[in-house]
Amino acid sequence: MTIRFITRRQKLDPRATVRYPVAIYVGEKDAKAFKTVEDYKRRNYYYQVSQGYGWCTFISLVELMIWLLNGLSALTRDFGVAIIILVLIVRTLLHPITKKGQVNMVKMQKKMQELAPKIEEIKKKYANDKARLNQEMMKLNINPAGQILTCLPMMLQMPIWVALYISLSNNILIRHQGSVFLPWVHDMTVPDALYTFASPIIIPVLGWSIPAFNLLPLLVAVFMYTQQKLQPKPTPSPNMTDQQRQQQEMMQKMGPMMSVMMLIIFYPMPAGLNLYIMTSSLFGTIEQKRIRAHIKEQEEAGTLLKPKDVPVAEDGSGKPRKPSFMERMQKAVDEAQKKQVRRPQKPKTKPKTKRKP
Repeated sequence: MTIRFITRRQKLDPRATVRYPVAIYVGEKDAKAFKTVEDYKRRNYYYQVSQGYGWCTFISLVELMIWLLNGLSALTRDFGVAIIILVLIVRTLLHPITKKGQVNMVKMQKKMQELAPKIEEIKKKYANDKARLNQEMMKLNINPAGQILTCLPMMLQMPIWVALYISLSNNILIRHQGSVFLPWVHDMTVPDALYTFASPIIIPVLGWSIPAFNLLPLLVAVFMYTQQKLQPKPTPSPNMTDQQRQQQEMMQKMGPMMSVMMLIIFYPMPAGLNLYIMTSSLFGTIEQKRIRAHIKEQEEAGTLLKPKDVPVAEDGSGKPRKPSFMERMQKAVDEAQKKQVRRPQKPKTKPKTKRKP
């Protein structure tokens, strides 16, 4: 340990003395101790820990992740099992949004296939009137919220990933802790290092140094690719132009490229974070299969595109239940579109021209 002490210039009288009281803490960054020990609270040592929480997530979320991991590990006696249980909790909470987003996306695709001829007809008819074109498109009641909802679970999990990564760096209880599921991992806060090379491998041009072969990031990329393959893909419309068809094919090729990017990004990450993302992708793949089976059942029964009646409670009482948040949001979007269509268009006024004298 090295301590560096720097003072400002100070002019002293002959035989005068100046005292510099200094307190040095040598120990673990124990957030619990910093919050409970009176001397640590008075010196605000916890500020030094919270400063490492970063700006990509919330401090309260990092503290929640640390509390959950420590609590689950106290019950299971294994941080690997605690991380897997944490994945199940997050996946269960996000399942209604995930299912709603996937179903809405398939509905959107089916509806777009049915409306493709009308859309092309409107585009040709009002090619020179953009305002009228937008109004006629809104009359078709095409709601893009379904496609946005498919990305929502991933967007909601991003702050959790960041909070988990930061908690692994600031949670002293998880240091040097492995898992029975990963016998080669002896520390969840560093890369898993299944096999350490005799000398690091240097990637040409990039200059990256790879000291060991990490298995978990590779599994993360494989499971994420599998999960993306199970997501519903848009069916090309016969009325699409060559440029639109090429753009759609390019978007479909982005899946494997994203998996490779995830491998590069998460290769040097801690084993605990990779275990979380790998398990989340694995459970996400199982969830995707169940959702696809549910959509197939609705398609075979002919109820996928059938408009919903008044929602009824599931307890058999026949009383109408309150619509969910996603149902209220979709209803608000539909009403806003209808108001936009009914809004009268302002007449175009010709610019005034000055008369020549």
